[in-house]
Amino acid sequence: MAQFPRISPAPYLKKHLSRYQAVHASSRIRLRRLNYLTDLCMLFEINVSPRLKDEIISFIMSFQNSNGGFGKPVSTLMETTDALGTLQRLGYPVTSLPVTEFLKSCEDLVHGFLNIPAMAPSFLEHLHAGVVATSLLGGTPQYPRACLTFIQACQNKTGGFSRASHGLPSLQNTYFAIHALSLLEVTAG
Repeated sequence: MAQFPRISPAPYLKKHLSRYQAVHASSRIRLRRLNYLTDLCMLFEINVSPRLKDEIISFIMSFQNSNGGFGKPVSTLMETTDALGTLQRLGYPVTSLPVTEFLKSCEDLVHGFLNIPAMAPSFLEHLHAGVVATSLLGGTPQYPRACLTFIQACQNKTGGFSRASHGLPSLQNTYFAIHALSLLEVTAG
């Protein structure tokens, strides 16, 4: 039986992990990239040295703002979720971070979650980020019914999901919807 991937991606991942700062990239790209890299490193059981872990944790913490969220120039829910995921994989106690108030400020009775507090519209990726972030912190969304209603409104007749109630479904948005639903089911039950 053939194994996938055919060639180990470990050297490639290690190389990119050592270049985690991506100097000319936005904080959104930097934090998303680290989230993907640490997820893959964990999946392939790639050992990250304590020194590199500490450097990456310090780098991520440099994006935390006074409101507890992460991102530059302002905190966003998506950047905060990427930061929390990476920090958790690196062994940082994310529940000790003062991020709960920021997450609560992103919760919305109509959309479930907003990417930036009090700034609508919201899209499926924002709701997904909010559900993931609250799950990482061991909490539950304040408005689970709004989350479910928003997700259901994004589903198309084909079974796929779009970013909002009107649009074309995509595999990425279908992943966001189903993953969020699975987390909501776990937190609700």
